[in-house]
Amino acid sequence: MQKNERETSDTASAERPLHQLTQAWLRDLTQTDHAPRTMVRYGRVVDHFLDWYAHQEQRPITTDDFTPIAFVSYRRAAQHTMATATVNLHLCALRLWCSWLVDQGIIPSNPLARIKGVRHQRVGEPNDLADTAINALLREAQRSRHPLRDYAILQLMVQTGMRIGECQALNWQDIAFGEKRGTVVIRAGKGNKARTIPLNGSARAALAAYETQQ
Repeated sequence: MQKNERETSDTASAERPLHQLTQAWLRDLTQTDHAPRTMVRYGRVVDHFLDWYAHQEQRPITTDDFTPIAFVSYRRAAQHTMATATVNLHLCALRLWCSWLVDQGIIPSNPLARIKGVRHQRVGEPNDLADTAINALLREAQRSRHPLRDYAILQLMVQTGMRIGECQALNWQDIAFGEKRGTVVIRAGKGNKARTIPLNGSARAALAAYETQQ
């Protein structure tokens, strides 16, 4: 096979529908010690997530949408209809699936790597911000004294899940983005470990708008 043919084959593999990739993942799981019943449940979890996202966004999910905020939103929605143990099972299955997608070169990093399972909430414990609250916060940023800067910072934090200190330590050299993809490098994260996080369309658009102002 010639080089350009191999590249075409690799591209076609990466662009296969996610439902097809799920079936390939489940076939790989048959070579592990996962019970057949577990694999069936994992497949249903992924299908449920894909259908949920399509219903929420009115379009199918793409690998560019694989950001921590997408899966945090799914976790929040699942908590309204599922038991705690079921939510955690869904997170476990999705984390394994995304890990396989990373191994296959489909996505650059696992968006669930830092997303924890849920637990029973203690009395007086704060809740995560609802989607409406996040949207309200973003609208307020657009009305601030430095709207493009503040909106870009908030989008970056919301879409990647990075900490305030990690965002504060960023330089422009840590961020790379284009029309279709982008990444941000956290050089001193928790445990002083570096990691790379993909940037979705919302974060890239906000950063591009701010960059034009510089």
